[in-house]
Amino acid sequence: MGEFLSKDDPFYLDNIKRINRFVVIVLACIIPVGPLFALATLIGMFAIPYCYCLVLTVVACLFTCIQYCTVKYGKGGRWTMFQGFALFLLITTFILVIPGVGVSIVLAFAVIPFLSCLYLNFKFSIGVCFLSYNLFVLGFWFKSEELAAQLASGISHTDWFFSELSGYTMVSVFVLLGTISVSRMLNRAFSRVRDTTMQVNHIQSKLIKAFADTVEFNDETTGLHVKRTSEYVKLIAHRLAEMGYYKDELTPLQIDLFIQAAPLHDIGKFSVPNTILCKPGKYTPEEYEVMKKHAQAGHELIEREFHGLEDEEFVRTASNMAWYHHEKWDGTGYPRGIKGTDIPLCGRIMAAADVLDALLSRRLYKDAFEMEKTFEIIEGLRGKQFEPCIVDALISLKPEISRILSEDGVD
Repeated sequence: MGEFLSKDDPFYLDNIKRINRFVVIVLACIIPVGPLFALATLIGMFAIPYCYCLVLTVVACLFTCIQYCTVKYGKGGRWTMFQGFALFLLITTFILVIPGVGVSIVLAFAVIPFLSCLYLNFKFSIGVCFLSYNLFVLGFWFKSEELAAQLASGISHTDWFFSELSGYTMVSVFVLLGTISVSRMLNRAFSRVRDTTMQVNHIQSKLIKAFADTVEFNDETTGLHVKRTSEYVKLIAHRLAEMGYYKDELTPLQIDLFIQAAPLHDIGKFSVPNTILCKPGKYTPEEYEVMKKHAQAGHELIEREFHGLEDEEFVRTASNMAWYHHEKWDGTGYPRGIKGTDIPLCGRIMAAADVLDALLSRRLYKDAFEMEKTFEIIEGLRGKQFEPCIVDALISLKPEISRILSEDGVD
């Protein structure tokens, strides 16, 4: 790992999305400013023309909607953060030039660059500093005529503007230097935290995989099932995100959680007697009922044993994968018989990955199906056992799935 966060790091990308949503909230908080100015003018605190109050409210609503739609429906990422801060600075500039508004609004032009450091992007923060300064100069030029007239000193507003600008420029230089320092400091700090977290997660992932492999060993299958289902979960989740599904849920960090939690989906098999678990052939109805209990048992085991040892979001994801990976889209699965989007997304993805590997692998009770036969079966279960978009994602992943099987030596 480097000194700074990589631009492709899931933590960095997820942080961008979080701050983008924060900018939407900040823009929304400006909406009441127009009505507040109008109210203050009405009671004699300010002398701001009502038309400016109306325009400010309309512009704030418009900018908030633009940013919200971009965050919600756009691809997000770097373009969205540039747009958000540009809108933020534009509306601040407009407030500055409103007649009757005090020049103290210039403080916002110093605060905004520091807020940009939350993105952990050094170049972006520098860009915000320069944009902030230029928009301030533009706004201050229009404001200078009003301010110079208030002084009634006979000096032209142009001369007054340039005499005052040098002082504000010096302040802007200090803001730039401060922003550089804060941005680099935050990036280094979060990079170190990320490195430490990744090391801990790596150790935890190894322990979890070893634990899950023990379950598969008892089931007389190989640990490759754990490896392959995790890879299938990763492929499906990324492809769904690429296809535009579940953008709010399928963030880079959330997909990482899905991948880390996937090996634990069958951990409840510890509760199933080996006489049933290792039986060559079909289960009797009574044996099948015992086998079905492993989903509930896995959920309870993870909630009980991993609570306090792992991140709460990881525990929730892992327990949901264990609990819901045998539920079906049409509600005919087990253990709860729920359907559709009532099944957590991680459970719906895990269910598809689990069945896919079961079909493509040799088991005690069956030979492995060929690739074409497997996808023919999965397509037939579209809208029944599996969510349609997950089936679409799987079908588009045939080359990647073939590669995984060939690497594992599966015919």
